[in-house]
Amino acid sequence: MSSAIYRFAVAILRADHDPAAAMKGATHRPKVEHRKLLTQEQIVQFIKALDKYGGYRTTVIALRLMLLTFVRTVELRKAEWQEFDLERAEWRIPAEKMKMRQLDIIPLFRQAVELLRELHTFTGGRPLLFPNLRNPDTCMTPTTLNRALEHMGFSGKGSIGFSAHGFRATASTMLN
Repeated sequence: MSSAIYRFAVAILRADHDPAAAMKGATHRPKVEHRKLLTQEQIVQFIKALDKYGGYRTTVIALRLMLLTFVRTVELRKAEWQEFDLERAEWRIPAEKMKMRQLDIIPLFRQAVELLRELHTFTGGRPLLFPNLRNPDTCMTPTTLNRALEHMGFSGKGSIGFSAHGFRATASTMLN
């Protein structure tokens, strides 16, 4: 990138030469590795594994909501009850919580609303949907979701290498 800047500076007579040119080829950019996706068959396997998962019910609900909403993990983990209107079946994520800094309105499937009503029995007395078990004033960590995936055989050594962020990539690929 800096070489391009120097070449531009030379072109507009702001520099005499490109000192970065000597470095060309000295370093190699690692190949970009995209998030692992789930196939339709693996989604079925995931749902079956999730039904058998013996972890906290709130973690199971979080993973199911990832599959139903396609939001970023941080958006789900930091979600607050005040953002939801279960009667209208919508989730309004405030602009300040969004990567692109725009309000996002997520329509909720009937199954998502049912899960949220169940979750409310566990965490409805707190602002966050998914408070951290050790420190309830903060949200669930991304590690919680990824460890659950690991326990179910979807992440870690010898697995397909899937992470919680992969739900969004899976949805994008399938919908496109």
